[in-house]
Amino acid sequence: GGASENIANHPSAESAHHGWTHSAGHHRNLLAPTHDEFAVGNSGRLWVQNFGRGGDFEKDPDWGTTGR
Repeated sequence: GGASENIANHPSAESAHHGWTHSAGHHRNLLAPTHDEFAVGNSGRLWVQNFGRGGDFEKDPDWGTTGR
């Protein structure tokens, strides 16, 4: 529940992050105190950050294992 997403079309992670931190809406997503889950992905110039709430991931028997 309570998910947000940032998407960018930039040549590098650094430039995508710079764009998000200098955009009011994207910056709010980065700093939202209600988010306690985070995922990031990349394909070429496309970058995405997903933010969420909840602890369902902790129910996965593989969560917290090393060597994955």
